[in-house]
Amino acid sequence: SLSFKTVEATLNVGDYALAAPHDNGLRVERKSISDLCGTMSDRAILKNGEPTDRTPLKRFEAELSRAQEANLYVVMAVECDINTAQSFNYLPHMRHVKASPAYILKNLRDLLVKYPLHLQAVFIDGRIDMAQKIPRIFQLGEQVKRLDLQYLLQKGIL
Repeated sequence: SLSFKTVEATLNVGDYALAAPHDNGLRVERKSISDLCGTMSDRAILKNGEPTDRTPLKRFEAELSRAQEANLYVVMAVECDINTAQSFNYLPHMRHVKASPAYILKNLRDLLVKYPLHLQAVFIDGRIDMAQKIPRIFQLGEQVKRLDLQYLLQKGIL
């Protein structure tokens, strides 16, 4: 569990936000590698066994659009190191994923390009590291928007 005071309510954007009066518009969206693959999938969501025009990717893009409208900044924290993310198809528990790492990461890059002022992704290796890094991300506050969190993580600064 995380050891900082977050909002204990359903958020319109992200999984974590600081509680008032400390909320600075920063949101953390926590994902496992399988969650990331599901979210970045453009496969139609079924309703009553029939495909719809909704996809997990479109649903997440709608969340980013809400973030943009509300001037929120989303840090997608993926619980997996960047090298593993680039070759997740070799993980035994990821064999069911039909999409390639290149496809999933291309969809993520497309969102990063489309929402540069409202989205950043950082790949963090494991739950323990994730539990330590999320509070540090919140401590950075507004600076997060101007920092490359992946670079800081790889340099041991984050």
